[in-house]
Amino acid sequence: GPGAIASVMLFFNEYETVSERAMVLAGVGANLALCLIAFLMAGTISRVMGPTIASMLTRIFGILLAALAAQFVVDGVRNAFGIA
Repeated sequence: GPGAIASVMLFFNEYETVSERAMVLAGVGANLALCLIAFLMAGTISRVMGPTIASMLTRIFGILLAALAAQFVVDGVRNAFGIA
């Protein structure tokens, strides 16, 4: 997303030599490759886990997503009104 792009741009500004920038790009490429492998294996992993574990993980990630959303709202209100 936009945050990832901003992070890569930040690292590109911090690291100026070609080898340093190549390492940043290698890290991005490795991350993309791992995500591709995880997405391609998602069906297999889901079948191995079974419905009980999949349901449990769905609930846990739902709670984490709700907590993140609440924190974003709190941070937004604080920044909008200048609250410390």
